Amino acid sequence: MKVFDCFIFFNELDLLELRLNVLDECVDYFVIVESAITFQGEDKEYFFEKNRSRFEKFADKIIYFKVEKSPLDFANLPYITVPQSADDEVLNTIYKHIDDCPHFDKRKEFWWGNDFYQRECIWRALSIADPAPDDLILISDVDEIPNPETVIKIKGNILAASLFCLRQHEFCYYLNYYHNSDWIGTCCFLFDEFSDVSLNAIRFSTKRDEGLSPQIVHNGGWHFTSIGSIDAIKKKIKSWGHRELNNNAVLAGVKYNVRHGYDIFRRPGFGKLTYVPIDHEMLPAALIQFQDPFKYLIGLEIERENFIQRLFYATYFKIRFRYSRMWQG
Repeated sequence: MKVFDCFIFFNELDLLELRLNVLDECVDYFVIVESAITFQGEDKEYFFEKNRSRFEKFADKIIYFKVEKSPLDFANLPYITVPQSADDEVLNTIYKHIDDCPHFDKRKEFWWGNDFYQRECIWRALSIADPAPDDLILISDVDEIPNPETVIKIKGNILAASLFCLRQHEFCYYLNYYHNSDWIGTCCFLFDEFSDVSLNAIRFSTKRDEGLSPQIVHNGGWHFTSIGSIDAIKKKIKSWGHRELNNNAVLAGVKYNVRHGYDIFRRPGFGKLTYVPIDHEMLPAALIQFQDPFKYLIGLEIERENFIQRLFYATYFKIRFRYSRMWQG
């Protein structure tokens, strides 16, 4: 049984380097899928292709797939009447998954369409990689890094038709700013058992009824979300699928909220982040050896607010967010 670690990629080069190093010993192939556009439909570079030499150590393990074209109209998908290749057949299956998905407005919400389509294109990459029926497939975002020890256990115990979804420790903005959440990221299954299933249905099977009966696995790894500089976080907000959170109030508050351990979107119930040292047992052991090259991704102690700051900024962001929503309609 081989292990294929599959994920969509935007521009997260540092997290990619960390992921490849953490999983190197338990993964046979890394399947990287990168699009020429953002979820918002803006043109982007192929960042992995441009920086491929940085990952030469893993060259024999990397399967890189470029999504060169995306549907412009998700309500009228360009089915291929006479498929000429395996990729044509996979594309038709992807279009069927999109048509069958009731969770976004295909006439208006193109950003969710792009998100959905790019994730499904992992199937196109896998059709080239040609896994065996009983090979283990891992599906994630690049910032959801599975615990290699857990992957090895699953590899030794997985049964046909099993779908394992990994509960992961979540860290925001810096590699060591811990958020106490119940994040479920990476999903694991045998190739042949799910090869005709939507990857988006698999991904969201723990949040809504997709008829897949996922099993939750604890100690499943790490979710390093919105990691990077203030500018990098703003760029992510502007490019991802959650268009409702891309507004001036959010962008204006990023620096303050990161510095003081708040959710950059000030969502109710989020709580505050907790600083942990880089050698904390919750973090991957590989981080210790990457302290120097990744030191700008390791946060200092979270700054404390005084009473006046806390009161002022809580009121300020509440007003700003309300104002932004009014302008968004």
